[in-house]
Amino acid sequence: MLKTTRTHLRAKMVHTDLAIAVLLLGIVYRTQAVFNEIAKTKVEITTTLRPCSNKRTKTGVLDVYEEWVKGKGWILRRCPHGFLYEPKDCDCTSRVVLQKNCEPDLFLSFENGVNDQSPIVNYIQSKNVKVIDGKAIFKAEMGSQLIIPRYKNFCISSLTINVKYFSEHKRLTQTQAIISNSDCGIAPSIVLSEDSAYIYFTVATDMGERILAVHQPSHTNDKDI
Repeated sequence: MLKTTRTHLRAKMVHTDLAIAVLLLGIVYRTQAVFNEIAKTKVEITTTLRPCSNKRTKTGVLDVYEEWVKGKGWILRRCPHGFLYEPKDCDCTSRVVLQKNCEPDLFLSFENGVNDQSPIVNYIQSKNVKVIDGKAIFKAEMGSQLIIPRYKNFCISSLTINVKYFSEHKRLTQTQAIISNSDCGIAPSIVLSEDSAYIYFTVATDMGERILAVHQPSHTNDKDI
């Protein structure tokens, strides 16, 4: 009887030890699962919040950022009026309320090459454009163009563009673009173009696209539009 009792107690202790071992094993697995979940979350957060490799903030200034351009290094960019640079979006997406003024956001007088004369000093890429006596010479056969990265594929509520140019429109055999915000195969939302008969103003918004055609001037090749 006494021996049976001891055996019973011993078996009970073995079962108890086994239960504790299983419990500890469960805690270990559960702890490991929690650690794995935390690690996974950290990876996801790190991946989501990882800053752009080619853009960085400018210390103490919210409406500008720097972008790495191959062959040129870090180039200072300015956000459009009413927007601040948001590192998590790698773009100027934070809206702010500003008082309206009449200062130009971009001013190309071509008195100093193709450099922007506005206070913002926009970065401009020039491709096969020559400046002679305060005039920029564009040649279609050479693919002449000025590229302003700040305005490419950017949403903006209102915009005013004033362009003065000369073209022999009567000799045009196809439509040519004067201004466009197309980039990397994305359809443009603003196009100013012309052919031998008309100047076309094209604007696309969330509501659709509208085109206004205006007759070319009949007695001059100078345009102020």
